[in-house]
Amino acid sequence: MMFRRLLSMGVAAIALLALSVMGVSAASGPSDIGKALPLTIAPTQGTLAPGASAWFTFVVPQEYSVDQMKHDQHEGVNIADQQIYLQFSDASNSDVAHNTGFRLYDPQHAGWVMNGVLPPEARNAAGAVMHDSEGDTVLEQGWWAIGSPEFDNTSLQARADDNKIDNFVNRPKVWDGVLHAAGTYYVQVYNESDFPMSYSLSIAGPNLSLAAVS
Repeated sequence: MMFRRLLSMGVAAIALLALSVMGVSAASGPSDIGKALPLTIAPTQGTLAPGASAWFTFVVPQEYSVDQMKHDQHEGVNIADQQIYLQFSDASNSDVAHNTGFRLYDPQHAGWVMNGVLPPEARNAAGAVMHDSEGDTVLEQGWWAIGSPEFDNTSLQARADDNKIDNFVNRPKVWDGVLHAAGTYYVQVYNESDFPMSYSLSIAGPNLSLAAVS
């Protein structure tokens, strides 16, 4: 499959792709990944109580290997990314800004969660097993990727000018990249703050199989 990279106009534009909104209110823990709701091209909205999370799922129908991507890049092919974008209420609250977001699970990591399997041991660049300060073995993260605060040129300059600025406050969470493996992916929106959180979760990009808007 040939991918065409679209020049990015900013990840925030993703939310504008949707023409309608599907309302969802769900709370779940890691063991509830099997109850995940399918994502659509329209944003999914919901509300989470403190300590709650909500699971969602989507499918990447066709593999796009790293080798193929490198070949396409070498040939000058523009490769469009997939993007996941989370807006949430009370983003000016530092507790909410730092302790809410989403985790992305690829098919392998989702399988670990579903089967109750611990992630493998983390290893350093030399291949040695890593240990924490108490000598215990460190495991790899249980998820494949995590949403990060969205930055624009203005916020990056502000961060350079004033290292006291909290770059999590008043920033949506975003993941932007290429999903290489075919299969079922999961997104866990979580609220580990002490406050309720309303949110809007959007996904966009090529090579995605999304549910029909209800």
